[in-house]
Amino acid sequence: DYLSKALIEDPDNPVLIEKLFLLEVSSGNLPDAEELAVKVLSFNSQHRMARIVLGLRDFKVRHYGDARKNFAEASYTPVGELTSALLSAWAYAGEGNLKQALAALDRLESNDSFANFKSYHGALIADYLSSAMRAEASYKKAYEQAGTSLRVVQSYGNFLERNNRRDEA
Repeated sequence: DYLSKALIEDPDNPVLIEKLFLLEVSSGNLPDAEELAVKVLSFNSQHRMARIVLGLRDFKVRHYGDARKNFAEASYTPVGELTSALLSAWAYAGEGNLKQALAALDRLESNDSFANFKSYHGALIADYLSSAMRAEASYKKAYEQAGTSLRVVQSYGNFLERNNRRDEA
């Protein structure tokens, strides 16, 4: 509240704009965060979180190409590479394009730490797009890489159960 009032008095202050933007994001107030993200980018076009927020806004309204552009702008650090690749892959999945979605995940191959993210999200996307053979192969790989991950185990078991393999699940 104090920052919002201060911003009224000094509406072009980049420090206030950025701090308020981050507070709005962290409190889940995305409509206000989206407005502030545009302002943040007016003085810092490389702001990763602002790009992600605007990319997610575009994703919600199915402007997948615009979403991917924002995600790509946020990919200049290792965490940004991971986030950008995953979100871009899901944007392609939103368009129903499995081939492009998996190609977007291939960008994660440059960092060994991201291998399980690639397998797991590849499985989820293939499953979402009803490509059972591809999903199963990716779920198996994700399970081999991170069989102690609750999310991987639940997702793989759910997939097996939905495909009439309850005992295996």
